[in-house]
Amino acid sequence: MTAQQSHVESIRVFSTEKLSQDAVMHDIKVDTYGQVVDYVTGTLRKTAAARRDIQAQREQLVPEVEASARNLEELSRLTKLEETTIAVTVQGSAAGNANLTLTYATPGATWEPMHELRAAASDPDSVELSLFAVVTQTTGED
Repeated sequence: MTAQQSHVESIRVFSTEKLSQDAVMHDIKVDTYGQVVDYVTGTLRKTAAARRDIQAQREQLVPEVEASARNLEELSRLTKLEETTIAVTVQGSAAGNANLTLTYATPGATWEPMHELRAAASDPDSVELSLFAVVTQTTGED
């Protein structure tokens, strides 16, 4: 719109300058000059109307843009780093070896094993070993 308006303004300036030159050198054709004036004024009116329409459309879109900004802010809060602790208790009826496998398939999630060793003064021959994992994920899921 701005480029079109500038172009039409330059035509108007040129036609005004040409009018004074034509008046000195030879006859001015009223029909031709009238066509230029009609074109310039008509185009400037259309450009101004188009600018008003665009401004009205922008004003109508303001609530939608603001709602989208609020949604984006809410979603960005959900993607912040969260940590979840998972505790797994394993009990056996007799002493022996056991395997425990923790599997997950969530992109953006990691875990690291943690260990806890407990001994009681009342029973120095016995210890309790606990293993657990600290899970960190950035998926936004709980």
